[in-house]
Amino acid sequence: MHIVQRLRQLLTPAPPPVPPGTGQRIQAAEQEAAKRRVLASARTMTQGHRPDGPAR
Repeated sequence: MHIVQRLRQLLTPAPPPVPPGTGQRIQAAEQEAAKRRVLASARTMTQGHRPDGPAR
């Protein structure tokens, strides 16, 4: 089994290296998207719509 794993490891090309700072850029983009979703949700709540139906 070890031989098969080693052969697969040798035959499979290694992924390209990730440039520095990529994780921080991804995290910043996700935080911005989450902020936009929260603001959009707050806008719909102030207009009288709720996730479980219209406000009474």
